[in-house]
Amino acid sequence: MTNERSLSQKWADFRATKAQLFWTGIGCAVATMVVGFTWGGWTTGGSAQLAAAQAGTTARQELAAAICVDRFNAGGDATAQLATLREMSTWERGKFIAGGGWVAMPEMMGKTDVAATSCAAQLVATPAPQAASTAAP
Repeated sequence: MTNERSLSQKWADFRATKAQLFWTGIGCAVATMVVGFTWGGWTTGGSAQLAAAQAGTTARQELAAAICVDRFNAGGDATAQLATLREMSTWERGKFIAGGGWVAMPEMMGKTDVAATSCAAQLVATPAPQAASTAAP
């Protein structure tokens, strides 16, 4: 007669050593960290600070672009300036906006390139103003 035990009997009789428990705990901790950082969305403090700084910069540039559009449209010669802006090539528009002073912000000294380009893109994307009808009904 063979003396083979079933898997459930082997499991019931198993007693782990301290070394096996220690290395199992280390393996579980490492596996948890790998899963957390790759799929769980965990980040380190440094990468979180970098992401927050980039988000702040992007928000400031978007706000400056929105203010720029309002300043541009509030100008007395906005229609003529918009026609000039639309005639320019894409890479010249940001310099035109920055040179006109519409995107100037006190906190963004020298960092207005992205905001100026965004402002120019928003202005060019707006529909052309409709000419007022002078015909009497």
